[in-house]
Amino acid sequence: MRSFGYALEVATFGNLKPQLKRRITELSDKFAVDPDYDPAPRLVPAPGAALVRDWNGLRHVVLVTNEGFQYLDKTYPSLTQVARKITGAHQSGPAFFGLSGSRLAEPSAP
Repeated sequence: MRSFGYALEVATFGNLKPQLKRRITELSDKFAVDPDYDPAPRLVPAPGAALVRDWNGLRHVVLVTNEGFQYLDKTYPSLTQVARKITGAHQSGPAFFGLSGSRLAEPSAP
């Protein structure tokens, strides 16, 4: 049934691009070798760190604690929940604070 479903999708929407097929195969191979492989490296802030983000003209400061992320005297279990509180919309907390993806900042020179 899965093969039939895939064939139906290909007939309807077209096949995957070769570049995407190669990337999927590459990721599959890496996960087979290491089930804990993380394709999106992230910076993990240590407890005591402060994350700062300017948004809509306001500066927002989040403190990293052992229990989670403290923002406006409330502790949240994830940065995504903090980002939602700040923006009013769902988005990746690590990306919002520049801890993953293309927004990952280069270390500044001394």
